[in-house]
Amino acid sequence: MPTIVWFRNIRIVIYPNDHRPAHVHAIRGDEFSVFELDCPDGPPELKGAHGFSGSELKRIAKAIAAQLELLCLKMELDSWNLLASRVWKVPEHWALTLSNAVRLRFPPDIAPA
Repeated sequence: MPTIVWFRNIRIVIYPNDHRPAHVHAIRGDEFSVFELDCPDGPPELKGAHGFSGSELKRIAKAIAAQLELLCLKMELDSWNLLASRVWKVPEHWALTLSNAVRLRFPPDIAPA
């Protein structure tokens, strides 16, 4: 399970070949939440949570919104890779990948500590 964004010790995760609609999982220890992305314009919508406080969920939603373009792109690339590998039998090394070197920008009020 690739971590796409780290935010205050919370991992924002997209599972490979996950189902639609586009969504992310926020995980910290035993706490988790799921946000639907509503690509491409957002805003992310909380679909379920366990353990996070209301204020933490609001901060997580803001962090996801700040990275919405990156997260939506990742979902689209995963969908294309799945389609390419299953329909066109494209070799795995041809599949598009998203660089981990993307610089993350957060609004000042939610910047990682």
